[in-house]
Amino acid sequence: MNLNEYNFHINYLIGKKVYIFLKNNQEIEGFLVGFDSFLNLVLVKSLFLSDDQQMANFLLIRGSSLNSIKQFTL
Repeated sequence: MNLNEYNFHINYLIGKKVYIFLKNNQEIEGFLVGFDSFLNLVLVKSLFLSDDQQMANFLLIRGSSLNSIKQFTL
C-alpha cells in the first residue's frame, strides 16, 4: 500500500474506534482523532465527562512504530 492509499484509509478512520498494532506486537485501542504526513497517529485513549469537568487522555503513536490499523467492529 503506498502513502496515498494509507492517507485515504486513515482519513476514513478518523473519529472511529480503532485497534493499532505496533511492530513490537503491542495492541492499542482508542478513537483516532488525527494523523500527519509521517503517519504519526493521535488517539483519544479515554474520555472523562462530568457536569463541571471534561478531560481526555491523548496518545501520540509514531508512524515508524506502526504495523497496521484496523477499525473496531462489533
